[in-house]
Amino acid sequence: MELSQLPLTREFNLNDVVKKYQAALTNDCLCEALQTHWLTYVETVFAGQEPIDIEKEQRLAKKLLYNPMEVFLCNGDPQVVFEQLKQQNDPPNICGKVFKIGEPTYSCRECATDPTCVLCIECFQKSAHKKHRYRMSTSGGGGYCDCGDHEAWKMGQWCDMHTPKTDLTSQGDTNMIKNPLDTLPQGLVSSAKQLMSTCLHYAIEMLTWTIPDSLPESFSMAELDSDDFVCMLFNDEIHTYDQVINSLQKATGCTNKQAIDHATTVDREGRSAVRSGTFKYCNEAKNIIEQSTSHEGPHRKPLKVLVMHRTVVAHQVFAQDMLPWLLKVVSHSDGLRHLLCSLSLQPQQKHEKNWSILEQIMLHDCLLWKSARVHTHQLFMTGILFDADHRKQFAVLFTQRFSEMFSNYLEDEHEHTASILSETVQIFTVPSLVRCLVRDHDLLVIVIQAFLSEISTRKNNQGIYSFERRSHERTHQIKRSQYIFYDLKYILTVPPSAENWQENGGKLIESFLEGFKCFLTFLDGMQGMDAVVRKTGQHLEFEPEWETAFNLQLKMEDCLIMFQEWCGSNRAVLTEAYRATLEKITNSNFPSVDGWGCKSTETVGKHSAECIKYDVSMKKVSIHAPLTRLLAGLHLHLEKYGQIDDIQKLQIPVSPVLLMEPSLDALVLIVQINANMWRRNGFSLISQIHFYHNVRCRSQMYDQDIKMLQIAASLLESNQFIIHLLNRFKLLSWARENFNSAVEELTAQKITIIIDELLFLLIIIIGERYVPGVGQVTIEDQVKREIIHQLCIQPMAHSDLIKNLHEDVNHETGAELVVRDVANFIKREESSKGLYELKPEFYQHFNPFFYHYQKTDQSKAEETQRKRKRLAKEDQALPPPEPPEFTKTFQPIIHLLDCDVMIHLMTTVLSRTRSRSHGSAESHLEKVFHLIGLALYEEIRQSKNEAGSDFEFIKKATTQSTNNGDSLYSLLETLVQQTADITLHDAQKDMLIWTLQLFKTVKHNENEVSTSVDSLDLSLLHSKAEAEKEKEQKRKEQAEARRARIMYQMSQLQKKFISQNANLFEETSSELNRSQSDMDISQPISTDQHVAIGHRQGALSSVLLETQTCILCQEEQQIKHDEQAMVMSGFIQRSSVLSKCQRWPIENKDSYDPLFMSPDLFLGAYTSTCGHMMHADCWQRYFDSLVAKQRRRLYRLQSISYNLNKGEYLCPLCETLSNTVIPLVPPPAYLTAANQREHTEASTLSFNEWLDAMQKTVTASTKNSEDSDNEDDFLLQPCPLPSIAKMLTESVAANLQKVYDYVLDDPNGHFEESICQMLKKYSSDIYSVTFDVLVNPDDPRFPIMTWSAFGAAYTIQVIEQQLRKGCKPLFGALTSRQNDALKSLIRLAAVSSQINNTDIVKQHCLKLLSALITKEQKLKEVPHILDIDMFHLLTQLVVASPILFFDGQWPTINTVSSGGVSDLHLVHLVLSAHLVQIMLMANPSRQDQSMEVEGERECKLLKIFNEVRTMAGCDRQGESQAQSQAQSQSCNVTEWWVVNHVTKACLPFLRCCAILFHFITGINPPAQLQECNIDEFVSLCTYLSLPTDLSDLFNMGENYHQLVASWCTNEEVKKLLVSVLPAGAGHGGNLKCLSNPLEVNHLLHLPDDYMELINAMASFKCPQSDGDESRAPTMCLICGTMLCSQSYCCQTELDGGETVGAATAHAQTCGVGTGIFLRVRECKILLLTGITKGCFHSPPYIDDYGETDQGLRRGNPLHLCPERYKNLQNLWFSHSIPEEISRSLEHNTSLMVIEWQHL
Repeated sequence: MELSQLPLTREFNLNDVVKKYQAALTNDCLCEALQTHWLTYVETVFAGQEPIDIEKEQRLAKKLLYNPMEVFLCNGDPQVVFEQLKQQNDPPNICGKVFKIGEPTYSCRECATDPTCVLCIECFQKSAHKKHRYRMSTSGGGGYCDCGDHEAWKMGQWCDMHTPKTDLTSQGDTNMIKNPLDTLPQGLVSSAKQLMSTCLHYAIEMLTWTIPDSLPESFSMAELDSDDFVCMLFNDEIHTYDQVINSLQKATGCTNKQAIDHATTVDREGRSAVRSGTFKYCNEAKNIIEQSTSHEGPHRKPLKVLVMHRTVVAHQVFAQDMLPWLLKVVSHSDGLRHLLCSLSLQPQQKHEKNWSILEQIMLHDCLLWKSARVHTHQLFMTGILFDADHRKQFAVLFTQRFSEMFSNYLEDEHEHTASILSETVQIFTVPSLVRCLVRDHDLLVIVIQAFLSEISTRKNNQGIYSFERRSHERTHQIKRSQYIFYDLKYILTVPPSAENWQENGGKLIESFLEGFKCFLTFLDGMQGMDAVVRKTGQHLEFEPEWETAFNLQLKMEDCLIMFQEWCGSNRAVLTEAYRATLEKITNSNFPSVDGWGCKSTETVGKHSAECIKYDVSMKKVSIHAPLTRLLAGLHLHLEKYGQIDDIQKLQIPVSPVLLMEPSLDALVLIVQINANMWRRNGFSLISQIHFYHNVRCRSQMYDQDIKMLQIAASLLESNQFIIHLLNRFKLLSWARENFNSAVEELTAQKITIIIDELLFLLIIIIGERYVPGVGQVTIEDQVKREIIHQLCIQPMAHSDLIKNLHEDVNHETGAELVVRDVANFIKREESSKGLYELKPEFYQHFNPFFYHYQKTDQSKAEETQRKRKRLAKEDQALPPPEPPEFTKTFQPIIHLLDCDVMIHLMTTVLSRTRSRSHGSAESHLEKVFHLIGLALYEEIRQSKNEAGSDFEFIKKATTQSTNNGDSLYSLLETLVQQTADITLHDAQKDMLIWTLQLFKTVKHNENEVSTSVDSLDLSLLHSKAEAEKEKEQKRKEQAEARRARIMYQMSQLQKKFISQNANLFEETSSELNRSQSDMDISQPISTDQHVAIGHRQGALSSVLLETQTCILCQEEQQIKHDEQAMVMSGFIQRSSVLSKCQRWPIENKDSYDPLFMSPDLFLGAYTSTCGHMMHADCWQRYFDSLVAKQRRRLYRLQSISYNLNKGEYLCPLCETLSNTVIPLVPPPAYLTAANQREHTEASTLSFNEWLDAMQKTVTASTKNSEDSDNEDDFLLQPCPLPSIAKMLTESVAANLQKVYDYVLDDPNGHFEESICQMLKKYSSDIYSVTFDVLVNPDDPRFPIMTWSAFGAAYTIQVIEQQLRKGCKPLFGALTSRQNDALKSLIRLAAVSSQINNTDIVKQHCLKLLSALITKEQKLKEVPHILDIDMFHLLTQLVVASPILFFDGQWPTINTVSSGGVSDLHLVHLVLSAHLVQIMLMANPSRQDQSMEVEGERECKLLKIFNEVRTMAGCDRQGESQAQSQAQSQSCNVTEWWVVNHVTKACLPFLRCCAILFHFITGINPPAQLQECNIDEFVSLCTYLSLPTDLSDLFNMGENYHQLVASWCTNEEVKKLLVSVLPAGAGHGGNLKCLSNPLEVNHLLHLPDDYMELINAMASFKCPQSDGDESRAPTMCLICGTMLCSQSYCCQTELDGGETVGAATAHAQTCGVGTGIFLRVRECKILLLTGITKGCFHSPPYIDDYGETDQGLRRGNPLHLCPERYKNLQNLWFSHSIPEEISRSLEHNTSLMVIEWQHL
């Protein structure tokens, strides 16, 4: 209905309405006046019938609703007033640009306060951060640019556009700050206040209105009596697209497309009206939807559906639309925005609870649908958050209402990004605001208590959290509640400074500690969580739930670190936090802590300790101990305040033994798992241990446990600490001298493993000091050490290195700052990954027992370092690096090395190794050597201490310590003397040497041991090692000498054989002189002339038949015409890589004639092969077995890498994708009759004579159709050779007879039946693949398929362009696959007539000839010369012409082209036509003026060029010949340009001809064509027996001249030239898709900087969603089209009825089934083929480290790599995309679940 047809709009008068508003304002009843007006017009505007006209709604809304309010507000022209208000605004110092979905954002990694601080591209480009290290990402929508926010940046807070003119920080007089309201006229303030207040109240009231069939009480005058309802479907995050679509089709009976549209609207907007009508009609749909979606799971809620009155819906739409209008109005003035913010925060008297507008929005957010939420949230983003005062008020209100919002969110059915809680990132990331909220409004307590209120219900009887898999609904709420850890992370991002802590009398300390204690309550519930008991009798029946605990751990890890940083920033806070944590640990329910009362005194040697009796292998043990680990983190901060000695003052009696129990239990559990003691406890426990050590969790789990043991070791007496370890490891009996493994509880093998793990743990406790607070190191030192040990495994790419390093709370590893100090970055190729290689001087820092190594990493690192040392001819020892010094707090740990129990352990290991007792192991010895090395390092360090030291390792190690009287040192000496008796490998021997050498050095410094003894012992060991090395070297030298003698003898035998067979080698000298690679197709060059066709054709010495081996049965067979068929795997695919136009799909595929290929090559069939051959029978059995196997498989287990229904399979040998078999046939030279060459050479048939004969043949064969009423209809009836001979002179007839006399009907000259069957199969496969139709053998087009455009010719052209594009020689660079494909296809095309009726072939041949040699065209279906691709025409004529005069019905094998005179004349004729094409479509205005010809002599070719174009009428209509010539001269058409242009333009044709006749005749090409040669024109002409002066082709007499004239004067040709040559262009016209030579197609040109690409694509809108942002914008790299991929909104239906995504649909037309796309926001390449297959490929964009970043996870700046993009282009142009996809699907099972058809 038009606007004029609406009865209400006739009475509408803008001025009258404004006057009513003004009067109402005066009478203080503006609200009633506005509501009355809205009641009148809202339903008119927004209650239209389906389908909704958006533009009409907007037009009516502006006229009837918004214009009156704007005029009333401005009291004049709104545009004028708003412009005046804009001029009153201060220049903005904050950007505040709100990001759209997919818009690029940039965060400076050096200056940003946290990763949430980002810049838009405009600000980033003009900021100092562009030269810093930055991270690039794409926005999810809703955030804003932080440019100008001084709290978001450490430096460089403003870009050049927003830099303030004055220093804002220096303005001390706050009275100078202007009130924004002062800029508004007084009258405007009062009207704006009333208008905005009414609009806000109305909008929020309607949006939160829950009664669907009535309006609010304020609209009491409105009565909704009409039975006009809509069925409104709402969105949730539970049901899938398919479920919604299916339920809609059931409920409303709509089509699938309509259901998809509704589902898309619901997903995008949050709701959609799916049916309209009466209440009963709509309620029926509502019930069906609820029923169909409530039975899909036991805990699945049905979709929310409401039956709403249309008037209510109209008012809600208007209310939603009003909010953007308000924001648009206030955007004109800072004063209006300030007023709107004030009104939003003021309590509303109209509300029953006096809630402000913002309170109503916050607390009713869960009632809103998605689009309504977006508009309400914009009030915060574009209004309140930009004003500091209002932002603080809003933040306080937000904090006060946080608990209620959080509870509502848990019950909400929308994702977190659509919730009001997602705005915490805008509030809790402002440091000053956060400190205020924590200090004055208990923010931490409120947030944590909100989470505790939800999770506390999941505690068991012991007060520990317990989660079960059965409670799906509750688990869903737990997952949603974990978003609160992001809020905590925002709050704790910036620790307070010393001054901040003391603000307001230190109230921040008190408030923070209250929040900290709440957090301890949560950690207390996790302490001992998911405890396990070792299964001994039977295996675990059900795997317990363990993922939730680790999810909590991952989410809260950053919060744990931040809490420690806050506590460590203030002495008082640290002390109280430490005390509170100790109290919680004391009262915790950890299993081993509960056993604190059960103790026993254990003794080792002379030392004893009171140990807790707790057996980890028998009782409960948990890997979760966050309280203990938090305490370990806090403990590291004590020393900087000097509080280590004040721990006892905390008055909490907690023993260090109790503190280390949880950590020690976890480590003992892992040791026992490594000893295979927990094998019956299932995979859940193994998974927990994996994540415990994983880099994502270890910093707050494994690392903290090590720190806790180090803390305990520093607080306990050293002997007692080791006894505690021995007790918990159950090794006390092993440590005693009377140890007997036979009576032990554990087996000897398990004891050996546990001992090894204990020694490893001691090494870690003593040696791991690269932690700030433990050792005297910095964070940089810690990161360097991690990098060194990662690079000791192997050189690593940047991403691999970063992946193995721990990230801090800002997702930074710190590696970029220090990696260059320890490693060199080496990038060998531009397109390859760069690798970091460790600098040689840092190899000495390698620790073979680095605690972050996994077992495999440790083994690999050791092997790498030993290999490096062997190559450098160094010893194999891997000594411990010298560790840094402990801090004062942890200094007592060094006494673990010199305590009596440690010395006892070392001597026990050495003595038992010496005596080879049961239970000793080489790994024990290596670790003891390592510990001794650490002890010696400490001895050296302590000896330099001027204050003296009580470290006595040397003293204790050299005194008696065993009952046998052996000291530690004497045991080492004994091992040296018994190396022959003890099995030690080279590395252990070298390590023993190193240990003794270091021992000797330390002892010499103390003058305790004589030099002679040491020298004697070491020389003994050295002499033995050197003797073994000399023996090995001698063995190598002897082997080398023997090898040299054998090679000399073989050389002498070869020379003798050559001298005895000199004649033989002379005959083959030419072959030996030219070595050929396996990938080179060029054959040995004959000494004869290299001419492929015509009278001067080179001679073949012999034709050798090939012998091939079947890859299935391994039998060999010669390729002959009368043998069993052999085939080769092949793959046929439609192709358009040569096309300049998109013309697929063909409109009438059933009637399309493929005989004549269009010159734009819009469609072809490319055939490739892997080259593997089989018997036809063997292949058939193999294929049948695949079909049978597939039928037996379940559908979900069927392979998707190939489609058996389409004849696809994988090659049995190389698994290359195939869909056909190519039959192998002998060379055409073998099939040709013996006398064919003699007749050809004897014939002197000239070109004119042959042309005359062919013209008479075509004329005689063309007859009028007797069945047609139209006299212009003609039929082709082939005329026999004798009839044609009668029309010719006697000499010409004789020569013609000689040319075609070889065509005889030989009854024995037919192919074997199996070969014929395979020929037919290949033809049918091309037919079905190309046209996507069922095979019809009776179709006249069927015989064409093998040898026409869809067979050999197209493949030849593609390969020729590949070689030309790569600047490769024509015959010297073909790969084996290309060689096999060309050879088999051309031979196959040559003999394809064997399976076709000769009459049909003759008719096609005559039709092809008629296109060129008929002066007056009689056949309508024959195109003109400019509409034919000449190489396809030549290929078909060469193949079909031998059948032209054959008399039999089925041809024989000798009816094959052999490169004779007829072929030469065909080349002459077709080339002449091609030259005419080139001349007609030439563009002289683009000629190169750099070359000039001396004199004014006009060459012959230039004359022909002008004549041809004149005959075709290329000169402008109405111009005289003189004018045309004058214009030609003005274009400066020179001789050089014509010769150069024509020569270059015909080169592709000549190159294709050379390939064709090389494989037909077998004549070797000249050497110039096998090497890179710039000028190959002469060589090609020689090989094809053509004149090098192309003008000679046109000097063939009057008959030929008339023929050329007939081509040029064709009316269709003239019409085409007129249409493509614009008026005034003269010779400057151009037809891109017909110009010659055709340019090689390339993929789309991409910008070098990925930033430019992603910014250009940010504005892309979904074409089907009313301008909404596309979620997955995808760009076709072939044509550049932008698509909305992976979205239901842009799905289309193909001809076959399949519904596919935008990318798949586009690939069907642009790439005829194959597509290559760039998913811009994810930086991924998407490859598609067919409908259901695809894969992802690495993109061409790489960072400075040479790596791709798919998904933009790392965010490094990306630039285009030309080499990678070139490889991607080669993948596309070589038709390798289907094979790439097939291999990806075959080897990557994760790709199988992707529905590629929906992309």
